[in-house]
Amino acid sequence: MSEGDKPRGIHETTYKQPASREEAPATAANQVSLQNVEAETVMMDRSASERMQAERVIMDRSAAKSIETKSAQLDRSAVASLGTENAVLLRSSAVQVVAEEARLNRSRAMILSAGNAEIENSRIVVFTGSASGDVRPVFTAVTAAIAGVAAGLTVLLLNGLLRAIFGRD
Repeated sequence: MSEGDKPRGIHETTYKQPASREEAPATAANQVSLQNVEAETVMMDRSASERMQAERVIMDRSAAKSIETKSAQLDRSAVASLGTENAVLLRSSAVQVVAEEARLNRSRAMILSAGNAEIENSRIVVFTGSASGDVRPVFTAVTAAIAGVAAGLTVLLLNGLLRAIFGRD
């Protein structure tokens, strides 16, 4: 079935489980916008969701505000907040990812917290956890805290200087 032949909307389907030939039932969303999704397995293609709660989430060219799942695979997708045991981001973006295991390939994340992460050609602003691969975070948890303290002190000093110059209490 080509992309143009995929039925638009929400429908029940099956998918092959990873490392197995066994097929499992899934809920598929194609070119739709959803509010709250609760299902065993969710497959999204060119769709969007506010909140998702599922055992497994597979996203292709889709976006979500919040996802809580055991396993998530995002391909050319975006998420604001992802909480999961196992995350795979391929050419995707995230604001916050909290995962036990994470693999990012050609992806971006503002905040990544992972027990174990495998990073390839990806950008991460703040990272906590253990990582292997091409790891080049802009800030670690320690450097982010130092930068925050430095910014706070700078604002405090500028505020005091402006009060001294302009004589305001």
